Amino acid sequence: MKPMDKIQNRVEEHADYVNGQIGEEVWFVTALQGSQNYQMSDEHSDVDTKSIVIPSFRSLVFNDKRTSKTLEVAPTVEHSDVKDMREMINCWKKQNINFIEIIFTKWYTVNPSMQWAWDSIWVIREEIAHMNPYNAINSMCGCMREKYHAFDHPYPSAMEKIEKFGYDPKQLSHMLRYKNFLERYFNDEPYEKCLVPANPQDYIDIKRGSIPLKDALQIREEAFKWQADFLEKYKGVLKNETNPKTEKILNEIMYELFVQVAKNDDY
Repeated sequence: MKPMDKIQNRVEEHADYVNGQIGEEVWFVTALQGSQNYQMSDEHSDVDTKSIVIPSFRSLVFNDKRTSKTLEVAPTVEHSDVKDMREMINCWKKQNINFIEIIFTKWYTVNPSMQWAWDSIWVIREEIAHMNPYNAINSMCGCMREKYHAFDHPYPSAMEKIEKFGYDPKQLSHMLRYKNFLERYFNDEPYEKCLVPANPQDYIDIKRGSIPLKDALQIREEAFKWQADFLEKYKGVLKNETNPKTEKILNEIMYELFVQVAKNDDY
């Protein structure tokens, strides 16, 4: 079996698992998130996903809480982040790469009765990815700062790497990948191309610990300063505005999905 087929099979297994766990809500789509989308995966990479669900009409009437949770997908420690469609649209507005990437992935599975909605989102995915550049820069620079602080933080999951290298190389790799992404995003490259860094193998090598601690510390500080300068440069010229046309289209897709589910509800 080809590696790509194995990834797709695992995504479909995630979808089946989520579909069996979400109760009254209706599964819409499960899509891959993570290193495979950036061409940075290796034999140790998990398959993690995000799943979008549509609440039933009964749930809308009797339950105000919108689903937003993470499921551990048995039998591995892989995860699927499950979100109400309304919450997912809010995440897209915030422009976080970890949510936008799922509408550019090659690996996904869709509820056949809702294929029309996914196709409609797919058509405008570039518009979604640029619906608020102000939020995009805030989000991505925020991700860089997060990885800066995680660089040598003694998280239990990172202790083995910190003891071996003096830091967690994965965090440095992420910082540099986000930097590469931002440079290309604001150079108007297509989002799908921005997701895959130039020379992915270089980032894989960094993730595996190719950079000595002394050099890594310097690169980390340079990347941190770069994001601060980049943020200052663009925040002065960008407005915190969501493209109303794109937002309207997303809201219409969501409305039609809710209507479809409500018509099929047994109450």
